[in-house]
Amino acid sequence: MMDGYGRVGTATACLVLTLLIIPLSSGCSSGGGQRSSPSSKPAGEGKPSPQPVVVLYTKALERALPNQYSIPSDLGEQRVRKAWETADPTICQSETWPRRWCAKAVAVGSVGFTNSVDQELSVRLLSFPASKTADALFTSKLTVDEIGNNPPGDEIAGIEVPSKQGWMEKIINVRQGGVIAQIKYTWREGVGVPSTRIMSIIKMIVDRIKQVQRGGAPIASAR
Repeated sequence: MMDGYGRVGTATACLVLTLLIIPLSSGCSSGGGQRSSPSSKPAGEGKPSPQPVVVLYTKALERALPNQYSIPSDLGEQRVRKAWETADPTICQSETWPRRWCAKAVAVGSVGFTNSVDQELSVRLLSFPASKTADALFTSKLTVDEIGNNPPGDEIAGIEVPSKQGWMEKIINVRQGGVIAQIKYTWREGVGVPSTRIMSIIKMIVDRIKQVQRGGAPIASAR
């Protein structure tokens, strides 16, 4: 059995160790194996752990797709909204995705919207089994001058297609975790499309993907 001096020395050493390793440990324990007092708990203890990110297979990917209630009201006519497995890669390739992307994906989905006059929107989603898989495939990026600071998503890239037969088109690819989305907005020249329209749609789609990845309901809207 330790004497009084031994106990003081042990307590002092424990306090020093606790201060040094507090970010990594729950603190020193006494000879009885009890946890340290609340005052020596590491920063952040007691906060809820971050929710695991789930892989968006077919049903979950379809939920992440925008619907007629989440896009601007002047694009209210919705086309087919559906997701498919990628066991048959021809479906994925028919949605304009690169063949090598389709070979590694687990699900593909798409939806379209139009006002039947002068504006159209198509959204395609491609889901992968891990974020690192999508990250390795997503190599091109836009500059800050093109998209501004703090753009939505983990990575973003895109092009503006030259005017063709009086129609303008902008295509944006954005990655959020293990999902890559392609947003294509087409409008007739001279139509007053708000300058923030496309970016607000992209942000909505990214938010919906994140909400489903966290196990929640996709409630994000661009209205």
